[in-house]
Amino acid sequence: MGLIPWRPLSPTFGAEAQIDLSSPLGPEMLDAWRELFERRHLILVRCGALSAGDHQRAVGAFGRLIASEKASAFVSTDPEKGSLGTTEVAFHSDFSFTPHPLDGISLYGLSLVDDASSTRWISAIDGYAHLPEALRERIAGLQVLNVISNDRCERNRFQQGPSPLPATAHPLVRYTNAGQPFVYANEAQSDHVVGLSPAESDAVLDALFAALYDPARIVEHRWRKGDLVVWNNQVLQHARGDVSGIGERTLRRFEFGESALSDQFPEFMAMIRSSYGRGERPVMQP
Repeated sequence: MGLIPWRPLSPTFGAEAQIDLSSPLGPEMLDAWRELFERRHLILVRCGALSAGDHQRAVGAFGRLIASEKASAFVSTDPEKGSLGTTEVAFHSDFSFTPHPLDGISLYGLSLVDDASSTRWISAIDGYAHLPEALRERIAGLQVLNVISNDRCERNRFQQGPSPLPATAHPLVRYTNAGQPFVYANEAQSDHVVGLSPAESDAVLDALFAALYDPARIVEHRWRKGDLVVWNNQVLQHARGDVSGIGERTLRRFEFGESALSDQFPEFMAMIRSSYGRGERPVMQP
């Protein structure tokens, strides 16, 4: 990792690295690239111009790349170029409602107004470390039901309907490969703590969210054209503010993990594709 100059983005996670990703990395540099990601969980590189192939190769060093579930591999305010629109997006972990959430995500600033928008991250490792001991004991062994987002701005709730809605129960406390515990609940997709009454569940989640989203521990990056960011999607959660009125904001996206959403919930994805084919807005919750 000493081969790559970097500075911390926060005391506990994130690194801004100086590395040339426009050509293949040699074996030692590749090992250092992977080690930096394993230790810091988020890497920012001010790349300048970077081709899709170079971006793909750099991110592929961290895991199995999976095909985008969207019409294109872009996040954009321009619906002709990508998805997610212009609304605020609450803190979440992509695919946390599936048995196999994404391992990581990378975005590259392709076309945007410098410093006009940002992405924010929190570390669920930090969140767990700041929990009172009594709360750690309270959540040990419990599970949380995470559900697909219909409203990106706020907490989503699960309602059983006729369609196969993606939802999965996960341990509230998960562990990294290095054995670090982290909270696996998020403000957008966590419906309830399994086995608790609604009041008890809400009290536990409110306490967890208070620790997770402490403003003092949020890392915010203001985008400039040519920026590349890659992060651990399970240990970190990400969010953004409203991006309406800022002009075009198009970010190229690659993601890596064990399984695509279409492989895990094929019936649901078939329903979504059918809705788009009819020109309808897909409804993810009845």
